[in-house]
Amino acid sequence: MRMNERKPEFIGDLFAQPPQQWSLRGDEALWRELENHFQDKPLPNSRSALKADLFHAFEVLTGHPVTVGVRIRVASLGGDGMSGGMVDPAFWIKTAFPLIVERLQLYSAGA
Repeated sequence: MRMNERKPEFIGDLFAQPPQQWSLRGDEALWRELENHFQDKPLPNSRSALKADLFHAFEVLTGHPVTVGVRIRVASLGGDGMSGGMVDPAFWIKTAFPLIVERLQLYSAGA
């Protein structure tokens, strides 16, 4: 995994390298929104605290819990076409959030 040269200090730093593939068009825009949302929030001390922060921010930014179970349209994420602004909560639960939590774990272990 390639990250910025400096050790991350903020949750937003963990978003520096996006996933290799997105599920829906809105997922990439939400990634950037989350990176911005967390730019000044210090890294938590545990994976469970980070997960709670991520789940809460998802709900704040989308208006839906990540556990909603269906794809959702987020008007603030814009985009054109039928899938513009669409977000896939399953992608966040299965791919994106585990990636962020893994990065915290790697850096906490001294990587």
